[in-house]
Amino acid sequence: MKVTVQGVGAVGGFGCGAGSLDLAPGAPGTFDVPWGDGTRAIPAYLADTEPLERFVPRRALRRVDRFSRMALLGAYLALEDAGAGTEGLGLVVASGFGPTATTFSLIDSMIQDGDACTSPIHFAGSLHNTPAAHIGIFMGITGPCLTISLFEGLVPSALAAARLLLAEGRARRVLVGAVDEFSELMGYLWARNGPGPVAGEGAAFLLLSAREEDGPGCCTLEEAQAAARPWPWGAQPGSEAFALAAAAARIRSSRR
Repeated sequence: MKVTVQGVGAVGGFGCGAGSLDLAPGAPGTFDVPWGDGTRAIPAYLADTEPLERFVPRRALRRVDRFSRMALLGAYLALEDAGAGTEGLGLVVASGFGPTATTFSLIDSMIQDGDACTSPIHFAGSLHNTPAAHIGIFMGITGPCLTISLFEGLVPSALAAARLLLAEGRARRVLVGAVDEFSELMGYLWARNGPGPVAGEGAAFLLLSAREEDGPGCCTLEEAQAAARPWPWGAQPGSEAFALAAAAARIRSSRR
């Protein structure tokens, strides 16, 4: 079965949109993590989610955490890039660490206020499948919706799930992507483990289809996989999704 990439959407420290994927990011920003009695500033490539307000009103986002906002923005950008709607659309969202910021905010509220006063908003946002739920609700997706959480083989597993949805006819197209955030916890672990590659965060999505007729500028998933280059700007362990998105964007741009 031939699977084509019809749309690419990504956001991260490199910028926002398919056109920014092959641009080397500038100097990383800084992220303050608790350290002893104060804080420690560490370098990190951080995503800007402000462009999401082009697709979703700010008021509707007031209870959506940063982790889900990155996923929402990547998903909307992929559909916009393809000029496609959501009819017959399936969804597969992959994450290695999940919503670490909201999860530990939930734990803090349990410690400080007890079980009876735990924040329900933090509880809802602490689930790994929350981004997929937000994407499905905001976009009105009624097809299959899956969340995959792994450390090794994360993106290949998500792509395998997307292929199955297409092969079995459960969806005409599948929006598949990976998202991870850089939170205080991740920053603390990075600092504790010593100097290493600059960390990052972000979301990268592909709109896949198994239709025989390719639209202008489409490429196959196999072509993108063959042309993918190592992704150097964080967002582990889903960096392969960014590498695939960048490769697909290059190929499609050369054919338009």
